[in-house]
Amino acid sequence: MKITREYFTAMTGQAPSMDDLERCNCPMAGEIGHYYCGWCHTCDKPRWVCGHPRINADDEYESRMALPGSLDDYQEGGE
Repeated sequence: MKITREYFTAMTGQAPSMDDLERCNCPMAGEIGHYYCGWCHTCDKPRWVCGHPRINADDEYESRMALPGSLDDYQEGGE
């Protein structure tokens, strides 16, 4: 799921700046050195904002903690 500029703005109240979208959509999120890359589906915020690190072992847990009606409401083109 790709975090878009519109979704980022809706969830954080501010437009993304500098490398915010790249960090949210980082393909290495959860790897060493990238624990605060990605999007926290529990808080519906960028990981560096909420402070919940993503460690690859959390993937199954996190998918069960996703908030209903959050990211899926903003997906474009069924991505």
